[in-house]
Amino acid sequence: MRGGARARTRPVMLAVAAVAALGGVGLACRGTGTPGDAAADSAQAQLLATRLARTTARLDSTRLGSARADSAPIARWLLPEALNEISGLALTRDGRLLAHGDERAVVYELDYRRGLITRSFTVGDPAVTGDFEGIAVVGDSLVLATSAGVLYVFAEGADGAHVGYRTLDTGLGHACELEGLAYDATRRALLLGCKQPGAALEGRGTLLFRVPFGPGTAATGGAAQAERVALDPAHLPAAWKGFHPSAVEVHPVRGTYVLVAGIEGTLVEVTPAGALVRAGPLPGAHAQPEGVALTADPALLVADEAKNGAAVVTLYPYPR
Repeated sequence: MRGGARARTRPVMLAVAAVAALGGVGLACRGTGTPGDAAADSAQAQLLATRLARTTARLDSTRLGSARADSAPIARWLLPEALNEISGLALTRDGRLLAHGDERAVVYELDYRRGLITRSFTVGDPAVTGDFEGIAVVGDSLVLATSAGVLYVFAEGADGAHVGYRTLDTGLGHACELEGLAYDATRRALLLGCKQPGAALEGRGTLLFRVPFGPGTAATGGAAQAERVALDPAHLPAAWKGFHPSAVEVHPVRGTYVLVAGIEGTLVEVTPAGALVRAGPLPGAHAQPEGVALTADPALLVADEAKNGAAVVTLYPYPR
């Protein structure tokens, strides 16, 4: 529970990949995202500001209301090497995007409109290590989950800080290999995606577990309190031999659950009871989708680990 902070002089710029939907020519900047000399920084900032203006205009003018699920990307940000194994995304109540990697409990704040990493802080001192597969915002707390269902609960930290934490074992690691985490505020429950079910759940269409958590609940997180949310496999296209969620999010307006399966390259939206709302291919081309978030517009944000290239965060319109 030790703390501390390191001063940082300026945010780190993300590189921008070409996105035809925004018009114009994509920037030819790559690399780790570390600012260079003053002249280069100034030129990159000017181009980045132009890009931001186009993105903002698209979001504000259309509100994404007429967008289809297969629409072209709104923007695509190439991430620095520190996030090569990006594993989860979450939006705070005031719309800030948080991300984390796979092996170390370091949380990054990404400005997805301007292409900046504005802050990072570490859970534990030194950083806690594990197989981290999702992040969620619960009130004033953040939660990281491992593939074995262990939760790390902590508060946001200042840039460069180390924050304390508490742990909670859901006991669900024996039931599934878990991947993806979100918070259903209406039901006061954490959602943990079931990527690879154990023998007892094989063939039973398990999408995720809903675990009571937060104010007004026992917050024990034990498997005894978990509800299984399932979808009849017959409701999915025959070409999908299974559905292995790698990310989960709650729709900010409908309250439905949006799940992405990286193995199948698919997106499924279901009601909290498991009834199918929509199912189809994940828009765009994705090497290894590991995280998903939905803005209030709504826009879909998808994070891909680096695979034969840089890790990326891509924004798409999401149908109302």
